[in-house]
Amino acid sequence: MRAFQLLLSPLPCLSLLLALIFPSTSQNYDEFRKKHIDSRTNKKHNNQYCNTIMEQKINRDTGTCRKVNTFIHAPEKVVVILCRRIPNAMKTSTKKFSLTICKLQRKRGQRCTYKAKNEFRRIEIKCEDSLPVHFCGDVPPVKDKHWRERGGGWELLSVSDQIKCE
Repeated sequence: MRAFQLLLSPLPCLSLLLALIFPSTSQNYDEFRKKHIDSRTNKKHNNQYCNTIMEQKINRDTGTCRKVNTFIHAPEKVVVILCRRIPNAMKTSTKKFSLTICKLQRKRGQRCTYKAKNEFRRIEIKCEDSLPVHFCGDVPPVKDKHWRERGGGWELLSVSDQIKCE
């Protein structure tokens, strides 16, 4: 009887209601792997690659066109090793990874068209329980991440533009 009263108390009901209204935006390792790891490393990836992989791995589940997504071309275990001995923290890789950045160019109905950009850069990820769970960004050649490429040069990011990983 006491357990039944506890279930009907306002706090558990409010928690359930909030969870339904505001679902968690946290991501786990399986979602990270699906969204960001593609171990095919043998060639440069083009626009058709982005159109196909974005449909297969990202957009099909959401029913919308994601604006941008980065794929890391490395074996899964190489990416996981970055979080070894780091239970819950941000990690910037020391080695560079082959990346494909797929950026939405246009949407017509349910059809999403992407432009591919291939990079070879260090990456920044968020680790939880010694596993990667969020891709925070690629690190520009300049060591200070407060700068970004612009018009063939570099510009200082304002505080609001600086890369954040949530």
